[in-house]
Amino acid sequence: MGDWIIRETKAPEGYNVVSDVSVHVGFDWQNPGIIKCIDIPDHYEFAKKDTAGNPLAGAEFTVTSLTGEIIGVVTSDINGIVHVMGLKPGVYRIAETKAPDGYLLSEDVITVEIDETYYIRDEMKTIVNIPNHYEFMKVDNSGNPMQGVKFTLENSEGVLLGEYVSGADGVVRITDLQKGRYVIRETQTLEGYVKTEEVIVIEIDENYTLQNEMFRMINYPVIKTGTEIKKPYLWYGVGMFVIALAAGVVLVVKKRKKE
Repeated sequence: MGDWIIRETKAPEGYNVVSDVSVHVGFDWQNPGIIKCIDIPDHYEFAKKDTAGNPLAGAEFTVTSLTGEIIGVVTSDINGIVHVMGLKPGVYRIAETKAPDGYLLSEDVITVEIDETYYIRDEMKTIVNIPNHYEFMKVDNSGNPMQGVKFTLENSEGVLLGEYVSGADGVVRITDLQKGRYVIRETQTLEGYVKTEEVIVIEIDENYTLQNEMFRMINYPVIKTGTEIKKPYLWYGVGMFVIALAAGVVLVVKKRKKE
């Protein structure tokens, strides 16, 4: 008989210790049967992917309390999964503070409340990163890479944002793009080729994905019409024609005089 406290001293891994259970045993005490003591999970998991659905490793997140206290920093693993462990009952905010290389920082913020109603969902939340770069290849009509072709990058208002040159592999790499619409124009090609009037328009938004195969922009060689005649031979031909014409005129005049 008396007042008793039943206390959980060790919870299963991944769970918080439940509250104490108080029991009073007196003359009027009746066995209440089995009392359910529910442990609260101490972890939260979510997925990190790009716009094509591929898992992203190396994304860094900071976990803070509602008062702004930093609880910890976690990073997405090779499978794109972020594990937030050791959460005590309370409310937490999870925000991305460092994106993987080549991607924009996500603006999504996750709020997690750890209490008696919290449970681990079967389907994880997904945070998506948008690629911040674009690459394409410059080739001739035979598919050979062209180095040194020049391009400009403009925004949707036509403002010049940068100038780029194709590398030895023919690839043009444009990095550090923010959300928005961009236009890529060729401004100067190699000698012996026709500058293309084709433009590339890209839209950096939630629907932008990186293609498995690079787009190829083609330059065609200049078309030559006829055989090129060197100037010395040209003037020699013209001179002979004039002499022949003059001789013909003289012969006609002499013939008429005889008549």
